Amino acid sequence: MHRNEVKLVGRVSKPPTGKVLPSGDRITTWGLAVRRPPGHPSNKKSDGIACVTFDPQVGALVGRWRVDDVVSVEGALHHRFWSVPGGGSSTYEVEVHHVTRLERGRHSLAADTVADT
Repeated sequence: MHRNEVKLVGRVSKPPTGKVLPSGDRITTWGLAVRRPPGHPSNKKSDGIACVTFDPQVGALVGRWRVDDVVSVEGALHHRFWSVPGGGSSTYEVEVHHVTRLERGRHSLAADTVADT
């Protein structure tokens, strides 16, 4: 049986941004820094993971996040393609369908009055 399930807990490293694609879909993107276990052979301390959602409710929640917030995201790894002048481009990213803010970062404003789901 094939499965494509991703669950990450990390720190928001790039602020959420929203835009409308040429297809008309609205997309929200952000970056997530996830620590590697101590002693990892690469000696790299963390990975930067590109996250994206097409779900407007998830996008609204993510839009309140700030850099350094600690969050949990669930979704699937996707390879997305799009056209650019002179050819095409692609990226791997986690397409997120469920989010939870676990704690406010040190640079965030006062807590939201609406709880994240």
